[in-house]
Amino acid sequence: MATSKQFIIDFSEKIKEIPEVAFRAMFGEYVLYYRGKVIGGIYNETLLVKPIKELENILPEAELRIPYEGAKPMLIVKSYE
Repeated sequence: MATSKQFIIDFSEKIKEIPEVAFRAMFGEYVLYYRGKVIGGIYNETLLVKPIKELENILPEAELRIPYEGAKPMLIVKSYE
């Protein structure tokens, strides 16, 4: 299931106050950037981020998920499934 346009519209509204965050459509999903660097993505209406130590400390209960075949596991920040 690809991420819906409405999900991206809602997500855009929530992050509009953070100008350093951007995303780009790619194969029906969205890659998430912070200051021009890839930090995660939105896959199947789930916000995933790279599992860096700082985020693992902030989100100790976050589960890991592989967003697509061949990808490295990412932290689930928010799932709308």
